[in-house]
Amino acid sequence: KKQMWARVAVPCAHGAGKTTRHVGPVTTAFASHGGHYSTTKVPAAVRITLIGAPGSGKGTQSNRLVRDYNLLPISTGNLLRTEQELNTPIGQQVREQMKAGVLVPDSVVLGLVDKQLRQLSPSHGWLLDGYPRNTAQAEQLTTLLDLINRPLGAALYIEVDKRVIADRLKDRLTHMASGRTYSPDYNPPARAGVDDVTGEPLVRRPDDEPETVMARIQSFQDKIQPLLDYYDARGVLHVVPSPNSDVGYKNIRELMAKLYPALPM
Repeated sequence: KKQMWARVAVPCAHGAGKTTRHVGPVTTAFASHGGHYSTTKVPAAVRITLIGAPGSGKGTQSNRLVRDYNLLPISTGNLLRTEQELNTPIGQQVREQMKAGVLVPDSVVLGLVDKQLRQLSPSHGWLLDGYPRNTAQAEQLTTLLDLINRPLGAALYIEVDKRVIADRLKDRLTHMASGRTYSPDYNPPARAGVDDVTGEPLVRRPDDEPETVMARIQSFQDKIQPLLDYYDARGVLHVVPSPNSDVGYKNIRELMAKLYPALPM
């Protein structure tokens, strides 16, 4: 079954015009005047995962969300790179597996996410960037989050037309060691051709060539559909139309205001 969830700019994917499910918890506090009790909204911790095809602008939107809502960005790619740089036992294992062309086991990735989350205060918000990637990982993550009593609040799918993505990727440059990407149109490097952080050269990935991009996008959509269906069934999927990054982020901000009305905007 494909494409069963509604495409709306900001309400929950199950239908425009319905009241959103996720609001800040309400607590009863003793008022300082008159000795009366009053109900006041307390901001709920923002816990979201961001899903999007290569070239959808997911990284740009992630950076904006982290900046505007004081979220901890959690990238499994960065977690794995850190383990390798520190030469931990996990890092050594990952390095050998990558050399052999073997995928890092889901259990290892989940363990790193678990470690990162447990270092946070329960009230601190976080954003998972590009994780989970499939239904099996999503089910494992749900089990973990239930165990530590920090359920996922929203899964945001950045929806961009295939032709727009193809146009974006044709000019994309990548810093291969970190995965940071740049575009001359919407995210240019401070100095042409070099990474902002390290000063190392940026390169064009072979799979960003026009003849391979459309196949990559279709492959991503085929693989990601079961994940979207999973989060839709759990009532946390929100599809965010993003014809360009600015419009997309405007839609995200409107959605965040509905999901977390007690947060300062």
